[in-house]
Amino acid sequence: MMISNHEFKIFADYHQFYLEDKNSPHETGSIWTQETVERMLATEKGLVAVGTARNMTVPVTIEIHESEPILETGNFSRVNECSLEYLFKQNDNCGLYGLFA
Repeated sequence: MMISNHEFKIFADYHQFYLEDKNSPHETGSIWTQETVERMLATEKGLVAVGTARNMTVPVTIEIHESEPILETGNFSRVNECSLEYLFKQNDNCGLYGLFA
């Protein structure tokens, strides 16, 4: 069951944007390897880094589910799947980083 759905338009500066636990800052220079660049997705504890095909404004939808959802991939040219280990602290300290359009 979906708990919430959030839609954004973000400028993917340098072909990337991040979803990150704000209490867990990351050094993102080392997460992009040949494999993660080809996959267009890099992850580590508290961080999901998404690569984009272009340096432009991209639509982003974040869905929060109680359990793993059924994935319908028919309308997409690329699908990456990952989970984000996230510990809610005082004020839901999760941030989406990019330039909001």
